[in-house]
Amino acid sequence: MNIFATRSSSRTLLIVICYKVKNLATVTNFARWILETNPTIESQAKTPRQVLLAAKRNMVDVAEQNYDFKNPF
Repeated sequence: MNIFATRSSSRTLLIVICYKVKNLATVTNFARWILETNPTIESQAKTPRQVLLAAKRNMVDVAEQNYDFKNPF
């Protein structure tokens, strides 16, 4: 099992879930974070790019969450 493929698919799933819940400000941060890692496979970068374009119109979170993007893992 390729651990990098698993991580990228879970990150993409995170983006899809946040987008469907209408947490657009959060999803843009996650999408930028993924694109900053320079994904080597084009399909890994496709979803974050599409979400960034769609979320730029209205960057508002519907559900409030306690998450600090500036705090490293």
